[in-house]
Amino acid sequence: MKRAPVSRVSARDRRAFRLEAILNGAISLEDRHDDVESELAAGVLTIKFESSNRAWVINKQTPNRQIWFSSPISGPCRFELDEKDHLWRHTRDPTLSLDDILRRELGLEFRGASKTSSSEET
Repeated sequence: MKRAPVSRVSARDRRAFRLEAILNGAISLEDRHDDVESELAAGVLTIKFESSNRAWVINKQTPNRQIWFSSPISGPCRFELDEKDHLWRHTRDPTLSLDDILRRELGLEFRGASKTSSSEET
């Protein structure tokens, strides 16, 4: 029986867990604001602010091992996992992480550290 390469499986799992963590942050945002709606379907997370008619879209790109992000504020961005610090880093500006941008633009808060936790790696 042939097994998938560990790095590909791990990268896929890490993207899925990151989207779920962001969704949990978005649900918390929904609890604080009546005009926020979030949905995760088929690997695409959409966070909408109804009052301003703005939407943020985050999706996993399995072939590229990336997370793609579209924002009405910062525009389109791509992120790759930094294996050293387990943060999703902007491909054009590695000083920026996906979590930093989500905190700045949406006020999202995440439980625990912004890094990929050991539970996400299993």
